[in-house]
Amino acid sequence: MRFNMASSLLTAGLLLMTATPGFGAAASARPAQDAPVVDAPQGDVIAHDNRSAPRLAAMFNWWNVQMAQGHPFEVAGFRHYYTEDAVLIIDGAPAARGIDALTAHFRAIQESGAQVEIVVPFLSAFSAGDREYAYHVIKSRRNGVPRCMLAAGHAVIADGLIQEISLVRTVVDANTPSVSHICDAD
Repeated sequence: MRFNMASSLLTAGLLLMTATPGFGAAASARPAQDAPVVDAPQGDVIAHDNRSAPRLAAMFNWWNVQMAQGHPFEVAGFRHYYTEDAVLIIDGAPAARGIDALTAHFRAIQESGAQVEIVVPFLSAFSAGDREYAYHVIKSRRNGVPRCMLAAGHAVIADGLIQEISLVRTVVDANTPSVSHICDAD
């Protein structure tokens, strides 16, 4: 049985957390009954550090500034990081295709009044071939209600730009001691 690489990364990250002392109760997701089967990444795998996904980190840093300072998302900003035909896939479903759709998608989040931050540096990151992989925290607040998620995914890089980004996410209890310092739990 084959699984999507992004969901496999999330599962692997959650399993790694449960095997790490003090991190056992961090995720609220149920572990998969069968271990995922994942093809090994092709090409050289770079060390697991936060510099190993430079396009993703740069894009999320830019994204965070736009969100935090209330600068409206513009097509020109997305063109700096994405190809014209870029695809955003969230939890297995396409959320946006193309620069105009990406801009509209994220502008709608901005206009909703939600506060969202992709925590950089990532918990873990690596690259292999034309892909960058990241395991990270997403902090948000909607209507005064905080939420903290773990996300794992990858970006396909073409000519130095993101052609596809695919993320899977799971909500975690922000008061869990192992993530509360990241999630800013109240």
